[in-house]
Amino acid sequence: MTVPDADGVGAIAFYYALRDGADAEQATTALATVAAAMPPYQRPCCLRAMPALPRTATGKLMRRKLAELHPVTG
Repeated sequence: MTVPDADGVGAIAFYYALRDGADAEQATTALATVAAAMPPYQRPCCLRAMPALPRTATGKLMRRKLAELHPVTG
């Protein structure tokens, strides 16, 4: 999803939740390695693990809630 950065320009933020039994350290390292290999214009500004992604009663992702969680700097 895109979130505003300090300049007000949209930046990519990556929020994720791990499955039960997944190794958090290994997943974080793998995601950071993949992100570092991406071109700068595709690279997420942040990788953030969450216990669970916010969802509606019908199971749809609540993108607005994720945007509210992103810290605004500047």
